[in-house]
Amino acid sequence: MKILYLIITLSLVVTALTQVPGTWETFADMNYAMSIASFEGKIYTGTKGGILVYKPGSGNIEIMTNIDGLGGLEIVALVVHNGKLYYGCSNGALGRLDGEVWTTYSDLLRANIPVNDLIPAGENLYAATGQGISKLNVLPGYEAVEVAENYMKFGDYESNIAVNRVAADDTVLWVGTDEGLAFGRLGSNLFVPEAWQTIGTDRPITALMADSGGVWFALEQATDMPTIFWTDGIIIDTVSDSWMNDRDIDGFFYYKGEFYAAGHSGLFIYDHPGDFDRIQVEGYFPAHRGTVLNDSLYVGLEVGFGVMINDTVWPYAINCPRGGGFTDIAIAPNGDVWVVAHGYGINRFRDGVWTVFDTRSMEPDSSDSISMAVYNTIYKIEAVELDCDGTLWAGTSGYGVYKRFTNGDWEIFDRTNSILTGYPGCENDELCWALAYDDERDVMWITNYFAISNLVAAAFERHGDLENPIVSYYSGVSGFPNNLVYDIAAGSGRIWLVLKDEGVTMVDVGPDLESFSDDFVVNYNDELPSASAKRVDVDTTGKAWVAVAGGVASIDPAFGLVTIQALPENAGSGVNDIVVDKWNNVWITTDQSGAAMYRSSDSSWHAIRTSYTPDILPEERTDLATEVLYAVAFNPTTGDVWFCGEGAISVLHTGLGEGSESDGELVVYPNPFIWYRKATDMVSISGIPSDAHLYIYTPDGQPIRTISVSDRSSISTALWDGRNNAGEPVASGIYLLSAPSSSGTLRGKVALIRGD
Repeated sequence: MKILYLIITLSLVVTALTQVPGTWETFADMNYAMSIASFEGKIYTGTKGGILVYKPGSGNIEIMTNIDGLGGLEIVALVVHNGKLYYGCSNGALGRLDGEVWTTYSDLLRANIPVNDLIPAGENLYAATGQGISKLNVLPGYEAVEVAENYMKFGDYESNIAVNRVAADDTVLWVGTDEGLAFGRLGSNLFVPEAWQTIGTDRPITALMADSGGVWFALEQATDMPTIFWTDGIIIDTVSDSWMNDRDIDGFFYYKGEFYAAGHSGLFIYDHPGDFDRIQVEGYFPAHRGTVLNDSLYVGLEVGFGVMINDTVWPYAINCPRGGGFTDIAIAPNGDVWVVAHGYGINRFRDGVWTVFDTRSMEPDSSDSISMAVYNTIYKIEAVELDCDGTLWAGTSGYGVYKRFTNGDWEIFDRTNSILTGYPGCENDELCWALAYDDERDVMWITNYFAISNLVAAAFERHGDLENPIVSYYSGVSGFPNNLVYDIAAGSGRIWLVLKDEGVTMVDVGPDLESFSDDFVVNYNDELPSASAKRVDVDTTGKAWVAVAGGVASIDPAFGLVTIQALPENAGSGVNDIVVDKWNNVWITTDQSGAAMYRSSDSSWHAIRTSYTPDILPEERTDLATEVLYAVAFNPTTGDVWFCGEGAISVLHTGLGEGSESDGELVVYPNPFIWYRKATDMVSISGIPSDAHLYIYTPDGQPIRTISVSDRSSISTALWDGRNNAGEPVASGIYLLSAPSSSGTLRGKVALIRGD
């Protein structure tokens, strides 16, 4: 875990992964709080992207993610029990904070049973899960959070019913489900359905808190219907304040003897019987749970967390991206990274700081019609691309193409000032879901999905308008099966277009971009694993790599040869994005099975999964943040690979970019290293940080050998015997050395000369 001052710079840890060496970094949406607790003088806020840790008065915010031992990112519960802090994650992971890292126990995770809530009672914890209640054993000598018993049947409710919330006092365990309440006496045989009494409700239960010999509970929001109730199992009292009808409430707590209710509808105080008042939340009023530390109230929000001062909750700014699903990405020459948050807007990462462009964060100029138009529709951005000047081009659903210049000015191109048109039935909605910058010709390719004009794609000057294309292609005329374009890529004098249900179409535009006479159009459909292609990219040899519903295919246009790639068993086949790096390694993302890499040096595929994924090979486990991925991009300057997914972004720092800077030099002796194939022939590489593995690469960036911390001859020195990971002798040549650690990356070179 890395301490952050005022802003968050996410933690960096070395991962022992031989196939795909490097260090990982996680950026997650830490805004939406789902749980909060105070522990050992700090506030812990569980969010959809991990845990925020704040020590009041320090000015420091820390973050904890999968890299710090969490078994997932969506933290639905944080509770303190017998002097320990425990967490529950929506994917089923449970764990305990041990020092600076989390110890995770994954019994429910392995069974794919989600956790919805967590409560201490007696010597145990009880987890509300997707299949009943799990009693957790947290006694010394056991696993961190070991499942001791499962209660799957409550009275007359169906077996294995999902439990939304759980609460307990000294004698009774309360359970909230979609069907209603259930309660049973602690210490009784809760395996038996008859041990449970039930109270049916007309709506699902969304909040639960034991109190005064009974329980407070909230029901799902409904128009003009009461929300908050109390019962002792016999009498049910409805909150009489009709002002609280039709509220979205998901949590209760006490502060200074007064009762609070929190949820998407806001934060409310029950200041005297029958009357609720709203507590002001500065900026954005949704609130989720609360906790007390040093007599101050801290509240989980949908913008992180906040503290109540003089009856107003003031939020702390969180430096992180915002969005539920990060679906597209583009990297500028200056290192700026732009990420689409589908349905929200876009995020920019620059010099360690995230800037969010959405309707909650932007401050438009009301006197500027373009600024206002972008502000009102930025959530419609679907795709982003950057040209050589760093100008951002954004394709939208229904509003054409936006340009954002490096000075912050915007420009809009739609049916009124460009060749873009709407689609049948929606003539005023211009769809542009794919763009590509052609650096060989210095032009931008724009697509127009399902255009009434039948436009497929057109090339434009970077500094010009979108009315006068250099060249344009239309379906029905130019040899395209349709104009339903999902993706476009340019390279080696060709453009490649992914068309809905028609595979991929290649256009060899010839030496004269403006002339059609030298164009050559070919559609690849039946040869692919599926006609349902999604993305395409081009390597340095001109070969196209296509992500399809059934896997990956490569196309060599010189011979018309299509090769269906054999993905690793644990990589999955739901491939939804693909990118080729400068060494022609191929990186893919999948919708449920993480990522994978094709290593061009030996034509091998390697799965890249999360550390908490069950039933995979040890070498496939990495610090990837999520298995649900949408987009991938490669930064040639830094060598970083960015994986964008559901609620989180993972960055693999390979340390092999053309602009990568070294934090120091490794000491190599002898250098050159003359190798005579003797067992005693070794080159010594010293000065390695204690937490760093040593990676050895060919000059073109292909990893050949990893020497882990445990394999070193001393704490700071590694010995290399001139062999690769398979134990085979390597050829004479210059080899690159990299030792990335939490404090930086040390590099070096060694010249190996075979003396045989």
